[in-house]
Amino acid sequence: MKNLKSVISNFAKGILIGSAFIGVFSLFTNSTKAQSGGIDLNLDSLQLSRDNDNWVSSLSDLNLNQKVYFFTQFENKGPVTADNVILKLDLPDNTNNVTAKFSIESNSPRNGDSAKGAGEVTAVIKLKESNFRLFYNSDSAKAKGDFDGDGAITEIALGGDLLNGGKNIGSVVSGKNISVTFEGYVIVSGDPKLDTAFAIKSQNSDKVSFMLQLHNTVVGTEAKDVKFKLSTFPESFGKSAKITATGSSQNAGSSSKDVTVTFDKDSSRITYIPDSLKISWDQDGNGANDYNEKSLNDSNLFSSGVSLPDNKILFGCYDYIVYIYFDAKVEYQGTPEIWVDKFVSSKDSDYKDNLENKSFKAGEKIYFLVEFGNKGTADATGVVIKDELPSYVKFDSGEGDYDKNGNTVEYKVDTLKAGQKDEFRFTAKVKDDMVGGCYDNKAKIYANGQDQDKDEATFCLEKEGKVLGVTTLPETGGSPIGLVVAGIMSLLGFGLRRAR
Repeated sequence: MKNLKSVISNFAKGILIGSAFIGVFSLFTNSTKAQSGGIDLNLDSLQLSRDNDNWVSSLSDLNLNQKVYFFTQFENKGPVTADNVILKLDLPDNTNNVTAKFSIESNSPRNGDSAKGAGEVTAVIKLKESNFRLFYNSDSAKAKGDFDGDGAITEIALGGDLLNGGKNIGSVVSGKNISVTFEGYVIVSGDPKLDTAFAIKSQNSDKVSFMLQLHNTVVGTEAKDVKFKLSTFPESFGKSAKITATGSSQNAGSSSKDVTVTFDKDSSRITYIPDSLKISWDQDGNGANDYNEKSLNDSNLFSSGVSLPDNKILFGCYDYIVYIYFDAKVEYQGTPEIWVDKFVSSKDSDYKDNLENKSFKAGEKIYFLVEFGNKGTADATGVVIKDELPSYVKFDSGEGDYDKNGNTVEYKVDTLKAGQKDEFRFTAKVKDDMVGGCYDNKAKIYANGQDQDKDEATFCLEKEGKVLGVTTLPETGGSPIGLVVAGIMSLLGFGLRRAR
């Protein structure tokens, strides 16, 4: 019985030992499988070049505006895809002795203890002057290769993320070589400063084309939230017009410039042509326009301002100038030229400017027609026609406002448009105490109080018959005493001749 218990006890121990061995073997097997299925990121050294051709591990004595080209590459040598691959760049901007650090990492499991899930490489760049700094060109940074193993080479822009916390480029399959390139250049340390230039690009009698330039004058700095706007175009007509363009930035100040348009003709002005606003801009200075006369929304051009496309920064370099174009239409007002013609008749028709062959008697009506117009190239405003009646006739009826004290008839027109012609008519009656003779009736036309033109019509008055011996006509509204004296002298002369 004892032996049986011993056998059972040893059998149980054997089972426990076997189970433990199986468990350990299983753990070892699973651990080996995890290690053989991981990633292995291999990062090459960081290479430098002045000309994008000759590559070295360090550079020194770099002068202002010198470009620096960076190159490195990596490969995932593990058997599985590396996920969430993050590329990072550390490029100090507070020293002229720069150690550039480029790193790579992924959160995917490594392919064994010796495999790499991250890596870092460095390169040293020494600048010539103590106030020189190395500026990172975010638009130049690219990662290129067959990322997903389909045989197609694609390119990923790394932008500013590469320098600011890292750029996640996604997944990289096993066995594919990925290259990384970016650029920098030497600048002077300082704050950005916005400057503008404003000029007439072309001009003819119908249109004026303008060009506005915006640039950040401190090389290597970044002007942010850049906007531009225009002053309101003058509404008045004249020989010239001044326009002001203003550029502003969140961190680079503002700058305003004026341009004066001189017109070929007096009394001209310009008005902005809607939807003519365009931009051309080589944002990264590589010689190719990122925006080639691209249309911009001009709704805020004369108010809060127009922002650069996509709110992009304006790098400090004279190669990165923003060119803004817009057009304005020339409007010519010209000058008014108003005129007046005066006519007279014994009826409301057959008007003439001289009616000496017809004499009007006391109580008879005289019909007057006044024509006027504007043969100029601009509208005339505040137009007044004043008809000065001779003293022996008075207003009877018709158009116009009669001034009894001055014995005048006035006709007013607020605006007489260029090319417009008009008229007014009225009648006058011969007074009972009239003195016979021929009279000139004057009409004058004014614009804004300025005498512009005049004309006259002649008519004659008589009491019982034809007025004898009258050769000189008195002026409108004048006294007929001279006429009476001349008549008496004529009669006396006639009698003397008869006596002889």
